[in-house]
Amino acid sequence: TQPPTPLTGTWSFTVNTSSASGSPTVTFNQRDEALTGHYSSMRWGEADLTGTVRKQSVTFTVFATFEGDREDLTFTGKYDGRAAIKGTYSNNFGNGTFTATRQ
Repeated sequence: TQPPTPLTGTWSFTVNTSSASGSPTVTFNQRDEALTGHYSSMRWGEADLTGTVRKQSVTFTVFATFEGDREDLTFTGKYDGRAAIKGTYSNNFGNGTFTATRQ
């Protein structure tokens, strides 16, 4: 099998929680197992992120601000190796699921 394509690039997310849903855009830059990037959404605005990629496991945290307070958004998922990520999402307000596709 071929190794996974790096996550570097722009991704369209769909995030669903019990109280809301959103469609953020995420830009990843992967270097080996290190993941950095930028998160952009209507609810959380613009924020940086850091995380890790180990084989097809992806974990990253967005360092957002909501009404003046820092809020960490944590995403943990499985990467299909090419163009999709699926997993779970959590923050201080609750949790949910997400899907993402490469733009």
